[in-house]
Amino acid sequence: MRKIMILLISLIICAGNALAYTIDGDLSDWGVDLISAFSGSDSAWHPAQSSVDFSIEDNIHPDNTGCDWTGYCARGYHTQTEPKTNGYLEPAGGEASDIEALYFDDDSSKAYFAIVISMPDSGYTDPWGRHYDPGDLAIDLDNDGTTGEHGYEYGIKTTGADKGQVCFMPEWSLPQSGIGLPDNAPSTMSCSRDDSVVMGTADVSYVDTGISDNGFSNYVIEVSVDRTFIGNPRASELSELHTTLTCGNDLVEINDFEWDYDVPEFSTIGAVLVLAAAVIYIKRRRK
Repeated sequence: MRKIMILLISLIICAGNALAYTIDGDLSDWGVDLISAFSGSDSAWHPAQSSVDFSIEDNIHPDNTGCDWTGYCARGYHTQTEPKTNGYLEPAGGEASDIEALYFDDDSSKAYFAIVISMPDSGYTDPWGRHYDPGDLAIDLDNDGTTGEHGYEYGIKTTGADKGQVCFMPEWSLPQSGIGLPDNAPSTMSCSRDDSVVMGTADVSYVDTGISDNGFSNYVIEVSVDRTFIGNPRASELSELHTTLTCGNDLVEINDFEWDYDVPEFSTIGAVLVLAAAVIYIKRRRK
C-alpha cells in the first residue's frame, strides 16, 4: 500500500511538471550568478535551464558611454546591439535607468519571470529633481499587436499598493514625454478600462541584491503567476514580454518566445485522483 501511494503521489507531481523557483529575488535557482555577472562574467548571466527564454541588456556603463555587451537568447544565443531611440543610446539616463535582464520560464500551472534592474521599487529622483518609477510587466499573449493597448492584453503590477495585480486589457501609460522616451511604451498599467478585468494576484518579490554596479544598487523583480490568470497559453504558442520605466529611458523585451507546456487536462489529474481513491477504498474494505 505504501509503495502504491508513493507511486500515485509521484504521478500527481509529474502531471504538473512543476519547476522549483522560489519567488524571493534570489536567481540562483535560475542558475544565474549575479555576483559574477556584475564582475564581468558574460556567461554568469545565462540561466542553467535550457527551457528559459531570456534577454540580457546590461549594456551601458555611464563611465565609458559605450556598449559592454548585449544578448538575446531563446534556446540559443546571439549578440545584438540595442538601437537608438530618439537619438539616444539606451539607457538614456545612465546606470540608474538600466534594466539589465529579463527571464521567462513556465510549467503546466505557472509562468515565472525575473527582471534585473538598477532602480528600487520606490523609484529614482535624478539630480534635476525628476522622479522615475519602474514599469509593470506587459504580456502580449497572442503575439498580435492589434489586441490590447500597444498590443499587450495582460499586465502584472510590479510595485505599489496593487503589486501583483494581474489585469486583462489594462489601461497602459506612456513614458513621460517631457523627460523620457515615449517610443518605448507602454510603461505602467491600471485596470481601469471599461473592458478591463482583474484576473487575480501574482506572487511578486522586489529585492535589493546588495550588489552595486557603477555606484547603483541592483534589484531583482521575481514573479510567479497562475497560467489561468493570463489566458491559459498553449504549448508552442508565441508570445512577447516587455518592461520599461516611467521615463522610458531603457526597456527590455523577449520577442516570439514559445510556451513549453499546456495546462494539464482535468481528466489526466482526475484519473490519478480517482485511482488513488479507489486504492484507499479497497484497502479499507480489506481491513
